[in-house]
This record gives sequence, structure tokens and C-alpha cells, in this order.
Amino acid sequence: MKNVYIPTTKNCDICNLEDATYDAPTIYGSWANMCDECFLDNSSRGAREMGYQLIVGEKPVMDEEDKVAAIHQAMTDWDMDTLDELVGDGDICEYI
Repeated sequence: MKNVYIPTTKNCDICNLEDATYDAPTIYGSWANMCDECFLDNSSRGAREMGYQLIVGEKPVMDEEDKVAAIHQAMTDWDMDTLDELVGDGDICEYI
């Protein structure tokens, strides 16, 4: 599950009582912002792989050593989305 940083909290789309901590597909076919309890009760199979964990605040700045380690892990995991996000417009060959 990937982390997504958001500026403010969102309400759970299902119970509307708690702050949402996930944005993931539901057993009903649509995606929803869900609190922990609603995520356990209503998320679809594969929600952990496809969904996002919502984190309120700014994305932390990654130093170069952490970035290199994350790039190598993404290459090991064949996680092309993360790899593309980490390398950006740079050259992947710089990290191999």
C-alpha cells in the first residue's frame, strides 16, 4: 500500500464518523475514503495492493542515501510506479 500525503483530514465515506485513513476499492465496486474499521469491513480483495494510506501533512524530504535505497528496493520489487516517482526526469542509470 502506498502512502499519499494530504493537506487536511477527510471523513470516512462509509460511516462519516471517523477520519479516513485509507482510499481503496470497496466490496461494492467503487473506491472510498475509509476509516480503519470500515476498511476492515468494506475493502475489496486486493485493496492493500491497489489502495492508498492517507497521511495528513507534508511528504518528508528524502536524503540521497534513502532515495538510492528506495530505488534499489523498487527495482527488486519490480515496482515501476514507485521507481518512476523516485527517479522522475532523472536517469535511472545513475542509480544502478
